[in-house]
Amino acid sequence: MNVAKILILPALFISLILPVTGCQEEIPQTVTSVMLDETSVTMIKGSTHRLSAVVLPEGIETSLEWTSTDTLVATVSQDGDVLAVEEGQCRIWARSGAFMAVCDVEVLKVPDESIVLNETSIEIMPGEQFQLTATINMQEVRSEDILE
Repeated sequence: MNVAKILILPALFISLILPVTGCQEEIPQTVTSVMLDETSVTMIKGSTHRLSAVVLPEGIETSLEWTSTDTLVATVSQDGDVLAVEEGQCRIWARSGAFMAVCDVEVLKVPDESIVLNETSIEIMPGEQFQLTATINMQEVRSEDILE
């Protein structure tokens, strides 16, 4: 009988202490907010622009779903890169679960005579390189416009 008490008491002690000092269950964090770095942007047809999203709480692992309300006006990649397709207006949404952020996008036509760069702004560090692409748009010349 004493042997049984000796074995039961340590087992009982361990079973009571282990849940308190053992592995603690992690409470999963959920998204509480999604914000974009810009709430509106104006672009020239054919240009690109990157939107950045901030998800709170910081450090939470989540994926964002990027969508455009009108892909005929502007499209958006799953990295937040917006491509101005055609003149018009649309909205770009960044969504994580029930939380969303929006950026209003206005796409303007390319001026008749202009030079359009493929990027409107970039950040590079000293020593880094980046290649810009320039598109030159010229007004159509009609034969009646040419003076003799």
